[in-house]
Amino acid sequence: MDNQKQTDVRKNITFSVISLVALLLALLGYFYTFFNKNTDYNTAVNASIFILAVASGLVTTKEKSGNKLLQSLITVDTVLFVSWVITIIVGLFI
Repeated sequence: MDNQKQTDVRKNITFSVISLVALLLALLGYFYTFFNKNTDYNTAVNASIFILAVASGLVTTKEKSGNKLLQSLITVDTVLFVSWVITIIVGLFI
């Protein structure tokens, strides 16, 4: 039973890292193309960013990890996600 729990925790951490890195790459790609004024990519990636943010949020909020790298990745993704939301909202009014 204990071995099964360790396996589940490893799978959870692995999925968290993969989804957080994918979210980070999507957000960085969005902001890169935003500043280069490539709107085709920006509209295509918005749904992906939202889905990745929800997926990583569901997994990472279940339990706090002692992993400092994972916590820092969560912090960076959160700041970029909030910046993305603000950019979308400001873009609606411009």
